[in-house]
Amino acid sequence: MVAFATAEDLATYLHSDVDTAAAEQGLEMASAKIRRATGQNFDYVGADEILLRGARPILTLPQRPVLAVQLIRTMAIGEALMTSRVADVDYTRSASDLYWTSTTARLNSPTHIPYLGWWPDYVEVTYSHGYAEIPDDVKECCIVRAAEYFTNPTFLAHERVDDYAYQTSRDHQGDRLLEALVKAYKGRVSMAALVR
Repeated sequence: MVAFATAEDLATYLHSDVDTAAAEQGLEMASAKIRRATGQNFDYVGADEILLRGARPILTLPQRPVLAVQLIRTMAIGEALMTSRVADVDYTRSASDLYWTSTTARLNSPTHIPYLGWWPDYVEVTYSHGYAEIPDDVKECCIVRAAEYFTNPTFLAHERVDDYAYQTSRDHQGDRLLEALVKAYKGRVSMAALVR
């Protein structure tokens, strides 16, 4: 995947020239760390197809922001074909949550819950998500973490060779920025699991 910032951004932050290949590698590592920690890709993806395990009244789509839902098809255990679902008839959407309506309920399903109804066992969703431009806080975290990789690749806090000693700060700004990103972008625990 593409890094959230460029080698020029890193050089500007460090106020010095940087080796482009090393800078790009550091930015790619920082971007990958951000994606793993937040669970978000951030890049715009149009018509992304995913298959989710349903059987819940609310289904949370994993990537945000959700820009549009193009198609939803469902299937219950024992059914051979997927059934297309219609917005505002079979489900409603609020941000990244899909709420099944009462018309989706069937009383003879193995996942039927008395008084609450039935929800599809498997849900195939085609949706668009992500950002046209990477948010500034994500870009900032990427640059700061890459600068830390670039200036202190081993993340040593203290090094001593003979009579020479070198000490860096143990407080890494990139870690604090990453924690803030996780709080801001990592969604709540989803009621649906991604089917692999």
